Amino acid sequence: MKNEKVIAIMKARGIRNSIIKSKMLEVFLEESTPINANHLHQKISSEIQVDLASVYRNLHLFKEKGILREVLGGSNESYFELATGEFPLHPHFWCHQCKQVSCLSPLSLEETLWLSSLAKKQKVRSIDLTLKGVCERCLLELERGSSI
Repeated sequence: MKNEKVIAIMKARGIRNSIIKSKMLEVFLEESTPINANHLHQKISSEIQVDLASVYRNLHLFKEKGILREVLGGSNESYFELATGEFPLHPHFWCHQCKQVSCLSPLSLEETLWLSSLAKKQKVRSIDLTLKGVCERCLLELERGSSI
């Protein structure tokens, strides 16, 4: 089932199927939060031989074709997540402590339109919204006096 979905996603965007591309998209279907290229490379290189350059090249192909969206973390590190119809635009939270990116609730149409209206006479092509601070898990650890 997962493999059929992966093939359908690539076919709809005119991308030729390959083992590397399929494995990459399978990981994105399994993940619940955005991931960076290194994490993706580690996950798929345990199953197939792939270099980091190929991972980056395919990430940018998927982004260009609208399959993935890029999310910037705290140090402008790129994270990626699925951007197809069933994964609507939503803001993200980047934790300064654990350096993880997490997804927040999707924006309503009204909220998205309001954000777009701030640009006045400019043409908005995309909206990226990342809140930065300390996540709930890290706050609890800090309250307990532990170091993370």
